[in-house]
Amino acid sequence: MSLEAYTLLKDGDEDYIIQIRRQLHQHPELGMDTAYSAQLVCGELGKMGIPFTRRYAENSVVGDLEIDPSLPTLALRADMDGLPVSEKNDIPYCSQNPGKMHACGHDAHTAILLGAARILSRSREHLPCNIRFIFQPGEETLQGARAMTNNGVMEPVDFILGLHVENTIDAGQVGIAVGNSQASCDVVKVRFTGKSAHATLPQQGNDAIAMAVMTYQSIQALQARQIDPTENYVCSVGVLRGGAVHNVIADQAEMHISVRTFSMPTHDQLISQIRKAAAAAAELFGGACEIQTSLDALPVFNQPELCGKFIQTAQKVVGTSGVHHIAPKMGSEDFSIYLTKKPGLFFFLGTRCEEKNHTAPWHSDIFSIDESALLKGSLVFAQFALDFAGNGSPDGEPVECAC
Repeated sequence: MSLEAYTLLKDGDEDYIIQIRRQLHQHPELGMDTAYSAQLVCGELGKMGIPFTRRYAENSVVGDLEIDPSLPTLALRADMDGLPVSEKNDIPYCSQNPGKMHACGHDAHTAILLGAARILSRSREHLPCNIRFIFQPGEETLQGARAMTNNGVMEPVDFILGLHVENTIDAGQVGIAVGNSQASCDVVKVRFTGKSAHATLPQQGNDAIAMAVMTYQSIQALQARQIDPTENYVCSVGVLRGGAVHNVIADQAEMHISVRTFSMPTHDQLISQIRKAAAAAAELFGGACEIQTSLDALPVFNQPELCGKFIQTAQKVVGTSGVHHIAPKMGSEDFSIYLTKKPGLFFFLGTRCEEKNHTAPWHSDIFSIDESALLKGSLVFAQFALDFAGNGSPDGEPVECAC
């Protein structure tokens, strides 16, 4: 029977996690440019005596707590980047970088993982596995996980666990989607080329805007009639632009489309429909089209047989009523890229508190979290490590989620 992570806590652990989170919150960075955050993580891992490397991607940090090379390796992952958002919160540790903000909680994720590393680094004699701490840049741009996996970060790993803070769940509670958790993300860019002409002589031109508008309408009709209505997906046109002045037929137009699905066959069907609709519209109006796709995130799927065992572990930290089954989210996570290499799970840590006004959604300029939840996140990470049996399964039988 493994230890309970609570017994490994020391005075100052919670204050440490909060202090790290606030320090990171003041210095948000974007995409792969997380040099400040990476340097802070390196310094903290160094203090803990955890060897680390920067070699897996620009501004990434990977720490390894090796117990025995013959034991399995569990990876714990946090992302570090912020968003191009101007913070409006009136707090002492508000963002000091104009136009940048930790509006999605990645500062909290990094602090939580450092908190887990702090607890586990002084508890090596109790660990049944090696631990790899993955601090990843570029989640918001869906670049970081792919870069790190391409460079071999998952090669020694047997299982990976990740988390995200969530302001729809009460602070300190845990949510997990059994099965489908997050959707894939494909950014489709369609560029139409026609021929310009005077607005009063449209027959002498090839209207690129007409091609784009027809494509938009065709996509909506095709979705309504050719996609299984029980499938969950998003196919949203976020950009549709073309032309420069009112009296010239546009010779250029473009569309940017966000395609999100839980099913790759449905994804493939949607992409095929977009291609057919764009090609037909371009042909009808005498123009041409070019299509680029960028499948940057795959669906995140939590294996049901592993979820019950994760719940058993999480309940040791938050209690039997503190773990909830939650609905899948159409948002995307590049954590999915790690799952192409090894099995894993992704869960959510509640940070909502109405009394303290911590209710704003991700990416809001007033996004904030209840910091009292952060220690629970570190403890869930630590407890999973203490319970790890080598295949993603804590010791013992799975239990049902008390929802």
